[in-house]
Amino acid sequence: MFCKNCGTQINPNAVACLSCGCDPRKGNKHCNSCGVETNADQVICIKCGVALKNQSLSSDEGKTVAIISYLSLIGFIIAIIQHGSNKTKLGAYHLRQVVGFMVTGVGVAILLWLIALPMISMSYSSIATYATFISIISFIVYIGLLVSIIVSFINAVNGKEKPAPIFGKLYEKWFANMFNTPQQQFQQPNIVSNPIQAVNPIQTPQPISEIKSDPIIPTQIQQPLQPSQPQQSIFKKTVFIIAGSIVGLLILIVAVKYVMSLDSGKSKNSVEPTQTTQPTYQESSTPNTQSTSSGKYQQASERVLTSSDIVNLNKYELKIMRNEIYARYGYIFKTADMRAYFESQSWYTPRYDDVTTFLTETEKRNIELIKRYE
Repeated sequence: MFCKNCGTQINPNAVACLSCGCDPRKGNKHCNSCGVETNADQVICIKCGVALKNQSLSSDEGKTVAIISYLSLIGFIIAIIQHGSNKTKLGAYHLRQVVGFMVTGVGVAILLWLIALPMISMSYSSIATYATFISIISFIVYIGLLVSIIVSFINAVNGKEKPAPIFGKLYEKWFANMFNTPQQQFQQPNIVSNPIQAVNPIQTPQPISEIKSDPIIPTQIQQPLQPSQPQQSIFKKTVFIIAGSIVGLLILIVAVKYVMSLDSGKSKNSVEPTQTTQPTYQESSTPNTQSTSSGKYQQASERVLTSSDIVNLNKYELKIMRNEIYARYGYIFKTADMRAYFESQSWYTPRYDDVTTFLTETEKRNIELIKRYE
């Protein structure tokens, strides 16, 4: 570390320069990193690439930007404006983390919305189960995101550049080029190593000034123009992650819809015998005529049933009671078990493929009640 007032090399923990007595971190006459002489209008040191403009500002100003960026969307916008006038590494780091949290939050919301789409075509009972499933997933995901934000906010308060849990390191890679300081934009790792090698008199007898100027300046100008292989690799990984997430989401939606179709299929199987496979008995040529011997459960066609009428019946008895209503009207059953049962009844005469128009309101209500207990 060098004093920014006189250019003397000092201890990084020094409070004052022993040569000039000034605060070594304030001033604009020399570069704080390499000690080369600078002027007040320079933004970057042409020797080492370190940012010179507002170098005297303390890390507390970067901490302020970092903290404000977490305080809602308005705080994030204010932090961007403040960071634009005074770019610091700490502020840039946490701004990138906040951008990552925003992208993650929006992405999770979109995924949950897509997962919830199948509810449009579901029954009420299936919607309740599916909504509970989505609520549990949403709670877990957003609690994890909230914990990550709190941990990252604590790091900002402490002035630390630490990635947030779970996705913090990915945010560093995905948004590495956002909010960078001039030093981060122009300084390359080999810029510092070249001068050190050149200073060594054993490796080369050439003057230090000749070695410092020529090989370094072209490196600073040309290297940023070359595509970075790690950045290309990060881009490919990002594409793969997004594509994998979409494919996984589609598989999840298909799986959930399949499970729900099985549930609805079971309910349809119990209902269809009533609607499409349920015969009816007819004592006369008029479908609505009932006889005194039209089945075991004649009350299902005579009056509105209550829970006490059917609560003690087993599943098979409920099925017979329900299908007797159709059998009284001469319904031609499609299932083998119901067809065999009613053909063995002396009062049953198969006549019609569809008898729904013959059903009375009382019978319709009783059918719905029986279905619920089946």
